[in-house]
Amino acid sequence: MSPVLTELRHILNHPVAGHVIFIDDARLFRHEEGYPEFSEVFNFVAQFAPGSQIEVKDDIIRITEIRPIAALSGETVSPLGPLAAPERS
Repeated sequence: MSPVLTELRHILNHPVAGHVIFIDDARLFRHEEGYPEFSEVFNFVAQFAPGSQIEVKDDIIRITEIRPIAALSGETVSPLGPLAAPERS
């Protein structure tokens, strides 16, 4: 697996949802040694973050992650971190 896809896997597996990922030098994702093809990146994101938006513009790949805001463990989280459980009186 390429270093780019390894980094994407780490980001997309993060328990906080809603990342926006920018990858520069998009032109290199076409037969450049060490870089995956565009189709590999798109398929990878579709597998690990279905429904996410991918755009290539101005030599930058932008991935807007769209998934429910919930940790993989089932704990509810916000973009700022884990939510505290409501206090009982």
